[in-house]
Amino acid sequence: MHAIQAQAVQQEREAYARAEKVRREMQQAARSRARSEGAKLENARSVAYERVAREEEMRQKRIVDIERMEREEAQLIARLAQSQERHRAAYNMLEDAL
Repeated sequence: MHAIQAQAVQQEREAYARAEKVRREMQQAARSRARSEGAKLENARSVAYERVAREEEMRQKRIVDIERMEREEAQLIARLAQSQERHRAAYNMLEDAL
């Protein structure tokens, strides 16, 4: 009878040990999953930050390009006005000469 009780106790211990092992493995899997999800979240944040940084850089470049083109446009308009004034003066001189 004592052997049967000892065997039952041994089986309970083994069952408890298996249950503990399963609990530890589940906890480890949960921690691993959390780390993986955290890494994925951090990666997504990094990708989003890089995308925003690239977009901001492109926006700044476009602003610089627009400012440069506006300066060029102003210079061309000024040159055109000077050219028109020279042509008008030359035409008036020609008209006076005739």
